Amino acid sequence: MPRNVVTVVPRFAPFPWWRREQARILREVGQRHRPTPHDHGNGLKLDFSKRDDSSAARARVVAWLDEISPGWRRYVKVYPRV
Repeated sequence: MPRNVVTVVPRFAPFPWWRREQARILREVGQRHRPTPHDHGNGLKLDFSKRDDSSAARARVVAWLDEISPGWRRYVKVYPRV
């Protein structure tokens, strides 16, 4: 069944503290919505119901990220971009 997929991927992490913050953000997003398995990278692939608009699914993930870490844009990227 087709789904609305939102992917959260880490940005380049030059420092160990940067990688720890990325891991914390990804772990907390993964606890809020169960990620689906995928075979590339170390990001998260989140499936949402097709009943929701894709921009609404992305907005939900962005709201979670804002709650977790207000500076999340330095650490991760969210796709699809709107």
